[in-house]
Amino acid sequence: MSYTFAKLVIVSNVPSLVEYVDPGKTGLIFEVNDTKELANCIMILLKTVLNV
Repeated sequence: MSYTFAKLVIVSNVPSLVEYVDPGKTGLIFEVNDTKELANCIMILLKTVLNV
């Protein structure tokens, strides 16, 4: 749904999700079960949205 509204997404590297994301352009991809990488993706997304 967020893709429809041109919003960045964060997805795990599950094949059915990864095929819809252009890393760094339409969203971020993290390794399944890697909570540190997920947290890093969230921080990157927040910095992008808040222009920090």
